[in-house]
Amino acid sequence: MGAVITVIATAFRNRVPPVGRRVEITPVFKHSIDGAEIVSTVTITEKGQDFKFDTLYLAEINLVNKSNKDFEKFTFGVTLAKNDLAILAVGKSTDRHHEVSATVSPSPAAPRNAVDFTVAPFNQADTYSISLYIVARAGTEPGEVLVSSREPVEFVDAPSMSELLGRVAAEVAIGGLKITFPR
Repeated sequence: MGAVITVIATAFRNRVPPVGRRVEITPVFKHSIDGAEIVSTVTITEKGQDFKFDTLYLAEINLVNKSNKDFEKFTFGVTLAKNDLAILAVGKSTDRHHEVSATVSPSPAAPRNAVDFTVAPFNQADTYSISLYIVARAGTEPGEVLVSSREPVEFVDAPSMSELLGRVAAEVAIGGLKITFPR
């Protein structure tokens, strides 16, 4: 029996470390309100040069170390769809001892289709967030945002808090009363 437990514990410890990933894309501008079309443009000035954007989106990328392994440094990349470009990347960490940085930061003057990041450290249960401002070409919505890494990890979906609460609150039982909410 002890050998079986040892095999199971060893298999669990040696599995590919999971890293939770969530990407949420929202438009910065509404293109219509109550059916009325709205044309909006943002102008960003960088080093005296104006850049105008009419299709600006915010991609919120969240990573969480769901493994039992601590990484001194964790490097990963974000790749946008073919016609999408990142013009700004802002990393957020929990405190001053956790750092997030882009290898080469995108800017309005030098937009990028792919951006690489390093977070340090990436300990168990650590969470990092990146806000990536995306311009979608040809007036379309942005395509898929891919997160990948050379590190030996497996990216898994990390549901948002509202998704988790939605799963929990799908059925509520109070005493003899049972309420089920449609999904």
